[in-house]
Amino acid sequence: CWRPTPEPLAPAPGTLFRMVVDARPRGSLQGPLWVLSLFTFPLVGFGFWLQISGHASRWYDTGKSVLGAIGLVVLWWLLRREGTTLRGCVGRFRARHLGWALVVGLGTSVISLGTWLIAADWLRRKTPAPDSEFYLFSTEFMIRALVEPVWITFTVNLLFLGYALPRLRARFGPVWATVIVAFCSGLVQLGYNLQGPVTMMISMLLGFLLAIPPALVTLATGSTWPGFLGYLFMVQLRQLEEVFLALLLLAYIPVFWVPLVLVALVVFCWYGVKAQG
Repeated sequence: CWRPTPEPLAPAPGTLFRMVVDARPRGSLQGPLWVLSLFTFPLVGFGFWLQISGHASRWYDTGKSVLGAIGLVVLWWLLRREGTTLRGCVGRFRARHLGWALVVGLGTSVISLGTWLIAADWLRRKTPAPDSEFYLFSTEFMIRALVEPVWITFTVNLLFLGYALPRLRARFGPVWATVIVAFCSGLVQLGYNLQGPVTMMISMLLGFLLAIPPALVTLATGSTWPGFLGYLFMVQLRQLEEVFLALLLLAYIPVFWVPLVLVALVVFCWYGVKAQG
């Protein structure tokens, strides 16, 4: 039934009345375009420069780490303008998210393995020899095997799925929002292989497909934690040999694992105190 629109309340006499008008429409594209463009296009250019200069492809991950840090600064600035918080982008972590993370991990692993089996001849890259014969025992190797994948996966999920995806959904709907984010993820994956048209198309298709499961789960749960944990599972599974070797070496260096144990104990104690009120 029709109801009359109520008239706006007038300010009380003697009070200072100031109206703040937000000129940005609901589902504005300004923030998502800033985030996606800042992370995607510089990485593609950096990957092209690595290919023509003959540098090792592992430096592409270093570029992703640096741009991830810059993206977090830009994200902080955008969230301050919107009046929202970083916690709202990340979402809450719940126990049922572990099941969704397993779904994402298995789904992305199947996509990665299937693409590799079909197009292994195009996706196989020549890995240059390490800069030093002691590279496997260096701090750089442990950082690249254990720390760098976690940082890259967290920042990409936060920028693409935590910030850009919900705002694109408010403007275009869930389907087109997922397509746009997956397309940008394909461009990021494109930077790994710029050796030929076929290789570029396969790499871009792989990045596009790998972004769909975490994007759909993020839309379903409202949290980036399942996508982050599931995608990280797939990434570490692809380099399982390096991860296992890094963990084995880490066990013999107390200066690394003792602080981790202490931090874990502090976190568990804090959660226990919080749970007991």
